[in-house]
Amino acid sequence: LKFIFTGSGPEDFALPLRHVLFVGAYRDNEVDDKHPIKNVISGAEKKNDLGTGSLGFFRHLRLSPMSRSDVHAFVGDCVEKQPDEVISLADAIFDGTLGNAFFVRQAMQELVRRNVLYYDIIVYEWRWIVDDKNVNLGEIIGCGVSQMIRSKMADLPEILMKALVLAAFTPGTFEAETVLALLKADPSSQNSLALFQLLALLDQAVKEGLLLWVPYNRRRRDGRHRYAFAHDQIQQVARSIAKNETYLGQEDDRDLLRVRMAEVLLSLHTAAEAEAARRLHSPTDQTEAEDWMLFAAAELMNAVPRKVEAAPSPKDIAQVNLRVAEMSRFKGAYVQAIELLQYGIGCLEEEGGWSGPNYDLALALHNLLLRIKYAMGDYDAAGKLAERVVDNARCPKDMFAAHLTQVGNISQGEDKDYDLATRKAVDILELHGHRFPQRPNKVEVMMEKVKLKVELRGRPMQTIAKIPHVMEEEDEVLMMFMDEVSTSAMACRNQKLAIMIALRAMRISLVKGVSKYLAAFSITLGLPYREEGRFNKALARGDFARDLLGRFSERGLEYAHTEARLHSSLIPLRHSFRESLDTYAEVYDILMCYGSIDRALAMPMLYTLCCFAEGFNLHASLEGNLKKSEEQVKVLGRSNLVVVYQLYRQFLLNLKGKGAKSPTNLNGAVFSKDEVLKSLVGNSKQMMVRDINTFRLQLAVIFGNSSQMEIALNALISIPVYDRVVVREHLRLCFVGLASFILGRQEIDRKKEYRKMGQKILSHFRKLKRGGSVNALPVVFCLGAAKRPSQNSYDKAIEACSSSQVLHLEALMTEHCGVFFGAQNDRDLEAKYLSEALKLYTDWGAGAKVQQLREQHDFLRKFRLTKTLKGKSHSARTFSLVPVSV
Repeated sequence: LKFIFTGSGPEDFALPLRHVLFVGAYRDNEVDDKHPIKNVISGAEKKNDLGTGSLGFFRHLRLSPMSRSDVHAFVGDCVEKQPDEVISLADAIFDGTLGNAFFVRQAMQELVRRNVLYYDIIVYEWRWIVDDKNVNLGEIIGCGVSQMIRSKMADLPEILMKALVLAAFTPGTFEAETVLALLKADPSSQNSLALFQLLALLDQAVKEGLLLWVPYNRRRRDGRHRYAFAHDQIQQVARSIAKNETYLGQEDDRDLLRVRMAEVLLSLHTAAEAEAARRLHSPTDQTEAEDWMLFAAAELMNAVPRKVEAAPSPKDIAQVNLRVAEMSRFKGAYVQAIELLQYGIGCLEEEGGWSGPNYDLALALHNLLLRIKYAMGDYDAAGKLAERVVDNARCPKDMFAAHLTQVGNISQGEDKDYDLATRKAVDILELHGHRFPQRPNKVEVMMEKVKLKVELRGRPMQTIAKIPHVMEEEDEVLMMFMDEVSTSAMACRNQKLAIMIALRAMRISLVKGVSKYLAAFSITLGLPYREEGRFNKALARGDFARDLLGRFSERGLEYAHTEARLHSSLIPLRHSFRESLDTYAEVYDILMCYGSIDRALAMPMLYTLCCFAEGFNLHASLEGNLKKSEEQVKVLGRSNLVVVYQLYRQFLLNLKGKGAKSPTNLNGAVFSKDEVLKSLVGNSKQMMVRDINTFRLQLAVIFGNSSQMEIALNALISIPVYDRVVVREHLRLCFVGLASFILGRQEIDRKKEYRKMGQKILSHFRKLKRGGSVNALPVVFCLGAAKRPSQNSYDKAIEACSSSQVLHLEALMTEHCGVFFGAQNDRDLEAKYLSEALKLYTDWGAGAKVQQLREQHDFLRKFRLTKTLKGKSHSARTFSLVPVSV
């Protein structure tokens, strides 16, 4: 399909396709936005829009259930009669199926099977029975499609019916060879059944409309015979039959069959792993398609009562549940993983729990369960599990996961007490032989640097990345905990402790080997340089982190955490914000797969801030994504993040003219500044005050509201320049600097203080520009124009913004230049620049600003716009959460 639809082939093959009609169908509940077919079609449509595609247009038709008249026509066609001649039959079918095409077909087949609808060979036409008191047509059809399928399967040969029941525990597409192995595991089945005999039986099921043949796939040259259930209802009915002793014998027989099936599936999966290893490939990559075997085996084993003599041992069940829970967690099925782990823990408790040989398994089950509970925000349950682990652990290293959860509960709970979490973590590190002062001074940090320098023996720190051996897993647990402590310390502004921990981690690596957490520690060591304005030194630490990441090919949890930190704190010192967008999307997906939900939810926020900083078009997809993200965090109960997305939406709506009556007022339909601030306390309130005033200041500068500008600036002027998140710092400082110079030119009391603040921020951005920051370049020229307005300074700022594609700042500078000429009574240049500003604001999508300009300047009211779309457009990323309820 990709080859055909995209025309990515020889030209002589692609061109004739213009004259071919392709018809395809899929069930919309099985194909989401990430499905390959959606990507192929959207790619082909984009090519057609650009005039480079080899196909014509696409037409999407949604096929709904058939109406009553449609069913009349369909039944009439089936029995070769006019619709008005089949009303009684067709009405009964429609009332029982509501027009579902699959159900209608099953109803027709059921009527034929029961000889209610039959072909009369005397008169050569179809007839049916509707008025016989012994035949209730409505009852036959009204029993439901499940009963129809069950009745049809009951008339099949016993061995075929059993084969379908066993196949129901496989994926929708299954292999006959697997079903044969399952059949031979059943002591009551015909163990002598050959493959060709089973194929003949399955072909009979195809003729009955229960199965479909799956075409041969050239990529899988294994010679296996594949079938698929014709509908998921058929597979569900077949599964339900396994619970009915009428079909599969007495209860004990069914339990024994479940055990045997589980054993066969585990054996087949083990064989698939061995075959993958024999071919020198990764077993994980080769057996992913067979993972269903483990899922089905766990389901079957868990369904067998413990009292059954043939039941697997509790330890075996717990081991399978642990493995399947790990896969479920990676696939985002957190609820299923929790159920598996809880069942596994319950099994082990029957054999003494933590005692004896069960200790390692019990520890693994509890550690995984507490991590999932913690990731889902169930901090109370995670805390209780952590206490249980601490009480039963045999040594300090086995407590690391529990200690990590206990510290995280403090730092990520409602109060977000990072200081308390850090102090508790330092006490825990001391238990493991690593002593740190709670609040190190400069001398203590210097001593740690000296120790590292001595152990490096004159070599640069970057040589650590070239150490040949990699750290053992048990030592990695310590590094993971130290990384968490360092992060918590940075959050409570205990930077010296974070640096001291990072330096100690480097020393440990010189002895134990390279750790996948070292990249994060390198970033920690780079942040003080950035805060001091030594940007080249900070970037060097970022490059070192990249080298350390390169030692590990796995793109797992540590990779995602490190990439997120790099792109939020160091990478934008050199690269544009738009270059981080794909990384944030990738990191989001990885973190969600691993269940690190709180950190994953920060990625859409960073993504949105980058869009704002780059001045991307404020089109509908950005607003839609914000609304969707808001709904998603509500589902997960992250109320602190809900208000952030509401703030972003209100800011966006105010710009587009859909928000509050006053565009600079953040009390609107989506977000209420006053109510939000009343509901927050402590650190959360301080951060929200910062964010609210940052966006209020931006609106005030854009709409030229000096009073609101002064209120927001007074709230922000005391906040330190440095912010760990570069894009958040950039947005705040850019408009603080502009507002400071704008107000500094007015006759107000604090104009000198404002000019001083503006100069401080201008110096900051100039230093960034000298360090190679592409993000700082247009801001430097904009601040220079705001400081000393002139045609030359504005033109330089406009040119810098245009070349950097920062549309909102280009529009702002163009407008200010027009106002500058208006003050000098140069009407021609005023009209020229303001007309261009109107176009730019329109391209940006700031409808409220466009309306304001038209109201302020009469000559703009009659000015007709041509759609230029000069600004940088972007393909908005939809951050869809992995379902947490399956």
